[in-house]
Amino acid sequence: MSVFVAVNWILVIVTSIVLLAVIRADRSLLIKPSIMAIIFFHVLCQWGSAIQAGRIELSLAKPWIFVLLSQGFPIIGLAVSLLTWRRSARALWERIINHKRSDLSGKSKAMIVLAIFFILYIFFYLFHVPFRSTGLYKIIYSPAESALARDLSVKLLGNPFLRYGHTIMMAVFAPLLAVLAAQILLIQWQRRNWIRVLFYLVCLAAILLAVSISGARAYPAYIIMVILFAGLLRRGFLIKPVYLILVTLLILTFPTILSLLREGQVVTVKSFFDYLRGSILDRVLIIPMETGLYHVHYAQEYGFFGIQAIPKLATVMGIKSLNVPNFIVQIYSGNPLTTTTANTAYIYAYYSYFGLVAFIPCLIGLWLLDMSLLVYRKLSDNLLIPCVACISIAANTFSNTDYTIALFSQGFLLLLLVSWAVDRVVPKIELATKKKINLFP
Repeated sequence: MSVFVAVNWILVIVTSIVLLAVIRADRSLLIKPSIMAIIFFHVLCQWGSAIQAGRIELSLAKPWIFVLLSQGFPIIGLAVSLLTWRRSARALWERIINHKRSDLSGKSKAMIVLAIFFILYIFFYLFHVPFRSTGLYKIIYSPAESALARDLSVKLLGNPFLRYGHTIMMAVFAPLLAVLAAQILLIQWQRRNWIRVLFYLVCLAAILLAVSISGARAYPAYIIMVILFAGLLRRGFLIKPVYLILVTLLILTFPTILSLLREGQVVTVKSFFDYLRGSILDRVLIIPMETGLYHVHYAQEYGFFGIQAIPKLATVMGIKSLNVPNFIVQIYSGNPLTTTTANTAYIYAYYSYFGLVAFIPCLIGLWLLDMSLLVYRKLSDNLLIPCVACISIAANTFSNTDYTIALFSQGFLLLLLVSWAVDRVVPKIELATKKKINLFP
């Protein structure tokens, strides 16, 4: 084992131990977006960097820079994050774990508001994309065409409203809606109102199907994750290791089944666990780091991309923009016609754009995520847990794409905005209902 490999393994193990220790000592850290972003980066990129350390050392001209990006970034980020916003996090944590969940009125009305927008979008989407042309339909009835159908039903849509609306609905409205539905379901379960329990189970199933309509595997996993995270959050994250394993299996179940169907395989217990052990775990532990490795390798071999890698900034400066994630796939796959993208953690992406000068701004961007707590403090109990759960899981997008894309296009900021807006609308609806007047005279 070389010194390079040993250093990677030592740093990733130290990070794991520190994360487990500090979270066990203070679970309120889990509602800080910077901590969640570090946890996701640790799992999706840092461990992959250790597992593939020997390959990285041989692949890069300057492999120690990759150690700084993969190991230094989460360690430095964690060191500062542990010192900031602690009082606010603890106060919010007390609100969450002491919240009485018997109130249904506000949650039901918030769910109705979100459901109206979500259902309208699905109808509008199916009006432009017939159901038999969707990725979900092709996965079930024509697996060989499912990959193309997925591109055509989202990525290659000519209507920009549908393209951006799809991400907003699937990454913002759907998870908020799912958490509210799950919360109300649990209350009805405690009250033994079985008809309403069944209704909300159907709602959750419908949401899972709706977010899978393009054939994407990430969105249903995201929905399951936010529901489980919200439930654990409410219980103070008191979870045994065996339950953690079961939760992980549950999260990965839906995307694994979709993957098997898309590849035309019969879903059996053996095929499920074979695929889970191979492709899915490889996608979780290796691929996010590997796309980062491609970005870093290209930058070290051919030079940094510069301003052209940021389309809007390039347009303002009169420079022709470049779709770097797609360019990287074309270079490293050898297929100049591919429409797929090699999205990666923003720390790798910005290094490939600007070099090490981007390292400190990337850290500052990580710490600024905790300003979300300012919005949390303004939310009522109706939307607090749904918003915190969705933001916490949405923090994983910073391990998969550029910082600004995660903030805006992938819905991180919109989750805060929509939660705040719905939380302000619900009291007006309740007031109008009580007074039996028109809300908008």
